[in-house]
Amino acid sequence: MLSGERILLVVLPVFVVAAALLYFFKNPGKHWLFYTSWTMIIAGGIGNLIDRMVFGWVTDMLDFSIFPPVFNVADIGVTLGCGMFVLYILMEERFQKHE
Repeated sequence: MLSGERILLVVLPVFVVAAALLYFFKNPGKHWLFYTSWTMIIAGGIGNLIDRMVFGWVTDMLDFSIFPPVFNVADIGVTLGCGMFVLYILMEERFQKHE
């Protein structure tokens, strides 16, 4: 998907990571789950961005024959971070009551 669109696949993630960092630092005093989830999302995005800038593509290194998708550690970080952020959003009111 989007093969041959190297400039788009470098420039867009740079803006997304910058926006994520801005959001991260503009929201002080949040629950640890907020910070952990955004750290994982940002780190995974930076990892994939470094791969794309150095090699021209993202290196997928985990291939399990029983599980069709091929992925890398950065993808795991982004996916887990997004899941944790969804959990944070669902539990945010409860977290604020206990602070």
